[in-house]
Amino acid sequence: MIFLAKYYVVLSSVTTAQRFNKILTQNAIKSGFVHTPRRISAGGCSYSMIVNGKQLADAIRLAGENRIVIKAVYEKKTDDSFVQITL
Repeated sequence: MIFLAKYYVVLSSVTTAQRFNKILTQNAIKSGFVHTPRRISAGGCSYSMIVNGKQLADAIRLAGENRIVIKAVYEKKTDDSFVQITL
């Protein structure tokens, strides 16, 4: 079994997350959106797209091409451990 790392792409709003989800789906990138986990939320209401490691670079590229502002990207290490990724 191959383990694929999960990355949380943090966005500012549910509207942005829904728009980004649509763009990713149109480009055959599997994703889902969730409330940003409290451990990585910088306060306030934010949402995250969950993307697997193999598709992260494409997701980030598509965000840039579509003027989607990414607040941060985190790799989920364990149930309660995240590491921020430098873009």
